[in-house]
Amino acid sequence: MVFLCNTVGNDFEYDVNGNMKTDANKNITNIQYNFLNLPTQVTINGQHIMYTYDATGTKLRKTVNGVTTDYATNFIYENNVLQFFNQPEGYVEPSGSNFNYVYQYKDHLGNIRLSYSDKNNDGVITASTEIKEENNYYSFGLKHKGYNANINGRHHKYMFGGKEQQDELGLNWYDITARNYDPALGRWMNLDPLAEKMRRHSPYNYAFDNPIFFIDYDGMAPMAWPPTKKILSREGMVREPFRLTSYFAGGVRNFATVPTSNQSFTNTTSVTSAMVAMGDKLSNLLGFPAQTMSVSNTTTTVSSQFFDSEGNKVDAIDSASSFTATTTSTTTTVNIDGGVKINDNVEVSTTTSTSAFKVVNTSSDWNELINGKELINTSSKTSTPSLKTINFDKLGNTKLKSTALAEVKSNAINRNMVQKKIEADAIRQQFENIELMKNQDKRDNQY
Repeated sequence: MVFLCNTVGNDFEYDVNGNMKTDANKNITNIQYNFLNLPTQVTINGQHIMYTYDATGTKLRKTVNGVTTDYATNFIYENNVLQFFNQPEGYVEPSGSNFNYVYQYKDHLGNIRLSYSDKNNDGVITASTEIKEENNYYSFGLKHKGYNANINGRHHKYMFGGKEQQDELGLNWYDITARNYDPALGRWMNLDPLAEKMRRHSPYNYAFDNPIFFIDYDGMAPMAWPPTKKILSREGMVREPFRLTSYFAGGVRNFATVPTSNQSFTNTTSVTSAMVAMGDKLSNLLGFPAQTMSVSNTTTTVSSQFFDSEGNKVDAIDSASSFTATTTSTTTTVNIDGGVKINDNVEVSTTTSTSAFKVVNTSSDWNELINGKELINTSSKTSTPSLKTINFDKLGNTKLKSTALAEVKSNAINRNMVQKKIEADAIRQQFENIELMKNQDKRDNQY
């Protein structure tokens, strides 16, 4: 990497949205952005790198020095020639009429450290010929130089964080979906799209300035890695087995995504909530646990069923004339008085909602439709929540029970710490009062 040192004027210039427009150290004289603050043209020493995106910001094409790279989801082409496509343990690249599987070793942050391929299928990796590439990084992603620099075959540009390095014309940025990142500076070239969520931090910082623990997977917000939740980004969406979508709330017709066959799924969420009794200012000030606390667990089960014109159940939409979707939500709540005592009675609330749809053929192409079918909502009904109580000791949900007990234990420890703090503050105040009295006596004796 060639990194010039600018010593005259400002190193960087930004537009009104906070996007970097020029970088005197890399001879970047202009950067143009689209409405999503993604670069569409980067000019370096009079040469251009051009980018094309779809309406959601997914990168579709890059053109530079006569080379056009097309990003067809996981399939990457250069000048219409397939270069590789991803697989769970690495990637696959063409080799004549065959394909080679390349496997990758990643560190705890998802950085690609080693790529290798058993070309001769002997079950042994020969270091000199079958290790394709090794990468080692400084904390903020700049690659080590001067050792282990051999590359066997095509250079794979996806390295730090598993993201693509934009090394054309000496740019040396990483394209991390929503923003571009310079590992030489440890800073982004654009404002954080979620900057208002992290007001204590600079909108240009990377991984809360702690890249050993955090990673910013898509340029939106740092997270611990590996993540504990599913990641939603422009690179793909995580969807449920089926999803009803109302386009005209209160209108005559409702359109919806159509499942192709009968199916159901269950989703469970857990919530710990706390409400501090108003007026207890001393408790709030000293950090006492909440006066009213609850731990809840909600299980939602959705099932669907197709029927023919005679009311008989059928397996798929092709032979169906109607469709029903039933959602059952059960919430189990454990109340904890004062954060220290679990109520004997546990509340269980159950609600059921049923929607009926008519299945008709359609020629529309702008709705989320499958097999040329359309759903027209004919009725919807939600039951009155049923409420029952059970004894805490008989609670079958062991996870919820252990969570409630852990909250009580945690609150007890917290109260004990707060009490010790109060006692320590009282002792310190006594010493301060004694010192004040001594100082007052000295002043009195002087006069």
